[in-house]
Amino acid sequence: KSIYSLLHGGAAECQKIVEHPFLRGIGFTGSRTAGFSILAKAYERERPLDEISLEMGSVNPIFFYTGAFKERPQERAEMVARSVLLGGGQFCTNPGILIGPFSTEGSEFVTHLSSIIEQAELPVMLSEKIASNFENRIDTLCRVSGVEKVSESKMTPEGGIRIRPTLLACDVSAFMNEENLKEEIFGPATILVDCDPTQFENVVKLFDGELTSSLHGTEQDWSTSHSLIDTLQEKSGRIIFNGVPTGVELCDSLNHGGPWPSALGRFTSVGPTAINRWTRPICFQNAPTMLLPSMLGEDLPQDDLNIYVFLK
Repeated sequence: KSIYSLLHGGAAECQKIVEHPFLRGIGFTGSRTAGFSILAKAYERERPLDEISLEMGSVNPIFFYTGAFKERPQERAEMVARSVLLGGGQFCTNPGILIGPFSTEGSEFVTHLSSIIEQAELPVMLSEKIASNFENRIDTLCRVSGVEKVSESKMTPEGGIRIRPTLLACDVSAFMNEENLKEEIFGPATILVDCDPTQFENVVKLFDGELTSSLHGTEQDWSTSHSLIDTLQEKSGRIIFNGVPTGVELCDSLNHGGPWPSALGRFTSVGPTAINRWTRPICFQNAPTMLLPSMLGEDLPQDDLNIYVFLK
């Protein structure tokens, strides 16, 4: 048995690891392209893996009800901006799509968010490939009919692999008709989708499985959101109210996973229960105490029909 703290390489190296006969499980965090290739290779194995846990990111939509813009719109803009810009946008929970009535009630929110993006520092990206992919993705989206670039950072690069944080926008019709707009932008960018809350339920049906979905609004807004929340439970691993998805607390109730294709696996990949990905149930039925694993303890009831479960 061996443990690697860090192994440099690319797709070819990953595939060799997946093929190794000693391998019993996979835990992966990265892009969908890489995740899909790992999964395909895993299915080619003669001996199936005991566990495949993939966490492949998502667009993590945030829905803004009208009431959200009547209460602290600038504070909400600052909250969202911090989330979009955190770590150069290189988080699987980066909020990539914002949905709400931005051309009407949300105009102050948009103005403030645009200003923050324009003044944002240029982040250092993890690699040149990630930086170039981001720039190519922004260029591609800007050529889509109905999409406009609202703002981008005006700061001057100061060395390193740096890119410009960007804010894009489109109307709900363009968003619903263009599949490319629903795909993740890995980096410090987000898309404003101008949409009346009455259309939220039509829009949410267009999303695949997401790690997170968020809602911003007031008590009055929640009274009309039951149906949307029901749908989000099918689409999301975590639902956030008046917050942003990059805030993750390592508590017992945390779920950092989601429906396919945002993730694959039976357990969350972050938090106290994440270790369950690497456990397997073993049952000791009617076993003598002296033969039980020591971690089960000595003071167990000795009924003939007792079944002891041990995770290994």
